[in-house]
Amino acid sequence: MTIFSALLLVGFSFGRSLVAVVDAQLGNESTRISLGSVACAELNGARLTAVTCNNNFDAAASFPPTGTSLGMGTAASGFATFASGLLSQATGDVATAIGFNVTAGGNSSVAFGVDTRTVSDDGAYADGTCGGCFVTGKLSTAVGDWCVATGYNTLARGYASSAFGEGTVASSWGEVALGLYNEIDFGRTEAQLGSASVIPTFNESDVALRVGIGCDPNPMYGGIGCPERRRLDALRVYKSGRLATTSQRFSGCVARLLARSRLRRRATSPFGVLFPVIIALLAPIRFGLEKSTGRFPRRGSSRTDLGTDPWSAPAVLRRC
Repeated sequence: MTIFSALLLVGFSFGRSLVAVVDAQLGNESTRISLGSVACAELNGARLTAVTCNNNFDAAASFPPTGTSLGMGTAASGFATFASGLLSQATGDVATAIGFNVTAGGNSSVAFGVDTRTVSDDGAYADGTCGGCFVTGKLSTAVGDWCVATGYNTLARGYASSAFGEGTVASSWGEVALGLYNEIDFGRTEAQLGSASVIPTFNESDVALRVGIGCDPNPMYGGIGCPERRRLDALRVYKSGRLATTSQRFSGCVARLLARSRLRRRATSPFGVLFPVIIALLAPIRFGLEKSTGRFPRRGSSRTDLGTDPWSAPAVLRRC
């Protein structure tokens, strides 16, 4: 018999003896204490006795109340949090903050980058907002539950909303804002915005997708801006399925402004009542003259004092 075989035989015999001792101490030959259930036994002196298993895990008692902080000027004050970098703070429970001057304030939220924030709005909901939210980039902010904000100076405030690019804002349930400086719905009150952060509410008049084409005349880090600061949507897809482009909205706005202008002129003119009648009587004469000269106006060639330059669209849309 080799030395290895002898050692193996001795180890096997010792193991069987140990199991027999455990069985004898429990007073039940058919009961075995496995490694997975060793916490359900208690050793009193030389006697091993079975005890009631406690399956309730008390996280507060098992772990320290604060988390782990690395770097300079960082703070991990929430439960089981992690903060790393320079002047970063993790205040929400199970939150992570990594970068320069970033704050992870929502529970289970993650903040990366420079001057970014995940904000828990306690005024909107008793347990706060921004649960599971994520933010990265610079000066971006996430407020709604399960939302994402990335890029420069973006804001995701709606429940499960997303904001990408620069200066974009997503305010309603599942709204996605892309591009540059999209338009903002100023019709919502602060209470409605807070409710939209935690309560998913379907409204057909809300926008599901925005593509912004606005700009800032003074970019933060150089570059070439536009003549004036503006917020403008090139495309909107509403939750009702309706699609709206800047061209469509601009044309409709021009038509409404012209109609208002005509109504004002008629109301202030002494001939306001007779004006439509005069136009109706002169229409056949105008048609006859145009037919005799062979000059008809081309469709779509009408001019307005508002102009049709797309760069003037923001000013026109604001007047609607």
